[in-house]
Amino acid sequence: MKERLYEILNEEQIHEIIPFLKRLTAEERKTLVPSIKKMEREISKIVMTKNSYHTVGSANQHSIIDIASFVCMDKKNFGKNYWSLFRNAEQAEQILEWGCPEWFSDFINESVDAEFTAFNYQDILGWTKKATFSPDLNCWDII
Repeated sequence: MKERLYEILNEEQIHEIIPFLKRLTAEERKTLVPSIKKMEREISKIVMTKNSYHTVGSANQHSIIDIASFVCMDKKNFGKNYWSLFRNAEQAEQILEWGCPEWFSDFINESVDAEFTAFNYQDILGWTKKATFSPDLNCWDII
């Protein structure tokens, strides 16, 4: 299982991460968390060149880790990783259809309350209609 995740990451097979995670049980996803954290540290190392700096990992590798983190981690461990996951609305929809964590509503409500979000009002309306998200009306200025 860990080996397959490493293979997906190292070969930048972003199209394989969702099918791979879908096949896993909740317990198997949970056991991947330490490996995901380790991989995230590895690809996040900074490389400095003469005129700039960047991370060791490619954009696809960061996306793979973000998806795996969202699906496998609890809210506390995932919190820092969400920006790039929600930049790709189609990808986020694919994940939320089957792998929506139980903490997702709290996560969105807290992000909106803090005025710190990577998703827009249309995204939130769509998730509400699909029952993926339950708004906390105390966080929303709804008249």
